[in-house]
Amino acid sequence: MISIVVVTYNCKNYLEDTLQSILKQTSLQYEVCFIDGRSSDGTVDLIKRYKICFENKGIKVNFTSEKDMGIYDAMNKGIYMAKGDYIYFLNAKDKLYNETVIENVIKFSQTNKFDIIYGDIDNGKIIKQNKKVKKQLLFNGICHQSAFIKKKLFEEIGTHNLEYQISADFDFFVRALYSGMKFKHIDIIIAKYDMEGFSSQVTNATKAHKEYIKIVRKNLSNDIITFLRCTLRYYLMRLKFKIKLFNNACNLKRLR
Repeated sequence: MISIVVVTYNCKNYLEDTLQSILKQTSLQYEVCFIDGRSSDGTVDLIKRYKICFENKGIKVNFTSEKDMGIYDAMNKGIYMAKGDYIYFLNAKDKLYNETVIENVIKFSQTNKFDIIYGDIDNGKIIKQNKKVKKQLLFNGICHQSAFIKKKLFEEIGTHNLEYQISADFDFFVRALYSGMKFKHIDIIIAKYDMEGFSSQVTNATKAHKEYIKIVRKNLSNDIITFLRCTLRYYLMRLKFKIKLFNNACNLKRLR
């Protein structure tokens, strides 16, 4: 069984498409864990309405609404709540790609024993993630909306580190990789991913860059070649980001 963890906070206006994409799944071998940050805009009422819809299909629903310390704290609460063999995190605004995603992942997981199964993603165009997990993770990242993670893995290497506000999922995947956990890419599109999320904002992108290099230095010190490549990537990424900000400022000045 798969536990789908949905983290919410004041997202009533765009949560329904997310819930519909889960409700329409052809497989019934999943549960839904709603972790709400004490929303005040009607999100909780929407969740309660859909809770009845899921339960009418025989789907178990777990729900809590309380203040948290951010998205990764909420995701950690979902981990402790989940009862499935695999855990999948789906943000509000994001959607499962089609009705057979859970069915296909369940079929694969029953005949193949991997700790993390990840597929492709749609962010307006189809992003094919690399089958070579180290190359994908360290140089492009694994989108957590594309990954199904064995629950026992969190028990073995820990949950999301709240020291990182933007990149705790990247830190978790890196720890999993360097702990010898088995990753496997499957050739299906998992989710439609919203590109206007938390980490895409300018101030958060700057923080994400700093967290990236901190995670790399902490975990890759014994993998010298990869460490040097990641460090070079970091400085190139920072340079491109500064150039983009400069160009945006110049364009804004021209408009004035």
